[in-house]
Amino acid sequence: MSRPLERRPGFYPQPNDWTCGPFALKHALVALGRGVDAKNIQITAKSHWWSGTDEIQLARAAREFDCDLMLERRRDAEEARKLLVKYLREQTPVLLCVDDWTHWITVVRHEDRRFVVIDSELDPVLNILTWPQLRARWRYYDRAYDKEDPPVLYDLMAVQPRMRQ
Repeated sequence: MSRPLERRPGFYPQPNDWTCGPFALKHALVALGRGVDAKNIQITAKSHWWSGTDEIQLARAAREFDCDLMLERRRDAEEARKLLVKYLREQTPVLLCVDDWTHWITVVRHEDRRFVVIDSELDPVLNILTWPQLRARWRYYDRAYDKEDPPVLYDLMAVQPRMRQ
């Protein structure tokens, strides 16, 4: 099936507050050399204005564009950082759900404890964060699991192309 090429190439801000998931996946695909229209990802993922896009919907969309999302969870910040760096060294972009699991960003590079992050809520969308800055946005306190002593979670989704171009 032939998919339309992106009408607006590159990195640019999302047009509203609920399409961060499709934009994060779009930016990961661009980093992998694949120009895909964010609107196509949004339609494939079945994103909704009232609930955005979750990891299951993003995985569905990634499969449509010949990629798999590898969901990984860590409870230790240093282990999470090491895993993130491992994927980035392999030139695998990573989606992170940040800001208390309310927003998706894409991490595409690591160098000297700094991370190149594409955040479609910001203009410009391309930013550099230190590890403490990224860690503060990334960590999630799972109060649904334990209100008094919530575990800290670090979830990531590596965007693995089925075949490297």
